[in-house]
Amino acid sequence: MSIVQDKIAIVSGAAQGIGRSIAEKLAAEGARVIAFDVQTQVAEVFAGNPNVTTMVANVADRSDVEAVIQQALQLGGLDLLINNAGQWKKTPVDGSWAQALADWDTIMDTNLKGVLMRSRAAVPHLLARGGGDIVNLSTYYDLPAKSAGTNPADTDLYNASKRALNGFTDAWAKYLQPHNIRVNGLCMGATDT
Repeated sequence: MSIVQDKIAIVSGAAQGIGRSIAEKLAAEGARVIAFDVQTQVAEVFAGNPNVTTMVANVADRSDVEAVIQQALQLGGLDLLINNAGQWKKTPVDGSWAQALADWDTIMDTNLKGVLMRSRAAVPHLLARGGGDIVNLSTYYDLPAKSAGTNPADTDLYNASKRALNGFTDAWAKYLQPHNIRVNGLCMGATDT
């Protein structure tokens, strides 16, 4: 029997890429998955999969976040939160002020504020189950350059959001460990899903 058999998991950014792969694998291993994304094709991606409930929701919208948590509770609770949704784009430092501020809002809302809201909304329900897991997908791109193309100069806002996410992950891991809630970060490079 799989360690996720009958566990209830939420996966953000599940319409494509890493989020889709994680949701598919969890469902194949017997977890009941709420797979959500801002992209409406999330329903098509998981059509016919009895272990996956799909939702169109924005990670940076509090009412959407709460609706996703409520969906998990309707399934019986929450055991695992995968904070996968992310926003990446080039943000050259000599771009316009207006563009820089718009990019800041989009990137930080998705990559950081959304994680904060989902995690805070999930913790009371993980505590009610006696513990659980939060996994934050980050990147090794915000670490000192490991290879050509790592931490490029024209992705300052993305890099800042992921460094902040790594700090958030570390703090929450320490705080929640005594409550049997594991908080981990996956700092991944480019991934072929």
